[in-house]
Amino acid sequence: MQDTQALAELVSRAKTGDMEAFDALVRRFQDMAVGYAYSRLGEWGPAQDAAQEAFIQLYRDLPKLRAPEAFPAWFRRIIFKHCDRLWRARRPDVVSLAAISQTAAPDSGPARAAEEREAAAPLRRALATLPEAERSAIVLFYYQDASLKDMAAFLGVSPSVVDHRLRAARKHLSERLLSMTQQELQDNRPSNDPQFVLRVMDGLTRLANVTGLEARLGEEIRISQLIGKGFGLVLFDVDHLLPFNERNGHAAGDALLTVLARQVQAAAIPGDYAVRYAGDGLGLVLRRESAQAVLEVAKAVQAVVAATDLSLAKLLEPDARYGDSDPQLPGSPANALFQNGLKHLRAGHAGQAAEAFRAALEGDANHTPAIMELAYLDLRRSLSVMQLAETFRVTLGGGVSWYQAGDTPETLIARADAALARAKQTGRNQVQMTC
Repeated sequence: MQDTQALAELVSRAKTGDMEAFDALVRRFQDMAVGYAYSRLGEWGPAQDAAQEAFIQLYRDLPKLRAPEAFPAWFRRIIFKHCDRLWRARRPDVVSLAAISQTAAPDSGPARAAEEREAAAPLRRALATLPEAERSAIVLFYYQDASLKDMAAFLGVSPSVVDHRLRAARKHLSERLLSMTQQELQDNRPSNDPQFVLRVMDGLTRLANVTGLEARLGEEIRISQLIGKGFGLVLFDVDHLLPFNERNGHAAGDALLTVLARQVQAAAIPGDYAVRYAGDGLGLVLRRESAQAVLEVAKAVQAVVAATDLSLAKLLEPDARYGDSDPQLPGSPANALFQNGLKHLRAGHAGQAAEAFRAALEGDANHTPAIMELAYLDLRRSLSVMQLAETFRVTLGGGVSWYQAGDTPETLIARADAALARAKQTGRNQVQMTC
């Protein structure tokens, strides 16, 4: 009961545009999403594609969900829709279990790895022969080690029904195929891949990425065509970021972007959409009554940023990037070491923090948070006390476009980008608009 309430609270936060909550939802359901998609499609590549598209749709459609406690089954239907689209484009071959059971078991020795690779295709075909309900149950159970309760909520059935499906699936699969199923599913979990969530959202700023922006604009266009609700797009670009990076280093520029992203997102209200667009670009999709109302929001963001006193010391503090309400990283040795490094960093023990971050990278060479924190530590060591303490301000250029009949996501982005270019040409700290 407590877990159900905690999930409902997390969904409610994500509905308001809380990117930390959305990040936590992605991490909590990424294995289940890909596992369910794999049970439908039978291949890991398309399954990950379908799951990522589902998460993008989830972000833009989550405000439509009336009952947060119904989230698991509601999200499963979104995944199903994207799987169905891919399934219609490609239908896999199916063979009988009898034919698969004749495959020789692998022996020990040098040929074992090759034989296991050759066995992967028969395994997928074996799963494909199971009834869809049994296949979904067995994949979710072994893929995520999900409880019967969690699986039942996701599949929209009772725990007893899930248990029955699992028993039936085990009965239909031979002992060898069952063991192979468990190993392959666990080896292909997206939670083993720290980059999975970064394909759904921007890893540096924790805003949506450009793929999400294009999908959201397409959805807003469809809504506008149905109900006549207006909306606009704002694109921001940091003024003079290149000389800032040349003077202070790219790590300082990355830290600056995280702070600016929080300021941009603070202007959003439920139904708005914040995004990182291009290298140093940030954006907002805003549902408002007029183009002028969108322009006023852009100017308000611009004014807040221009009035904020910054320093490299502030930018490089861990609390500029992490807060108490941030979601916990999924359990893994690398993430545990990283969290330990943050504790040392907050306590002022830079040397111990660096050791922990480097240890995290030994276990996961692509652990992006540890990579960034080491870069920030190196930057701090390279700067003098005076350089760290010196205050400065930055400004944003902005471009606004307002939806017109016949627009596509591409034309909206192009017009906002053109307006942004004019703002940069006519002077910094300006916003230009094209209707």
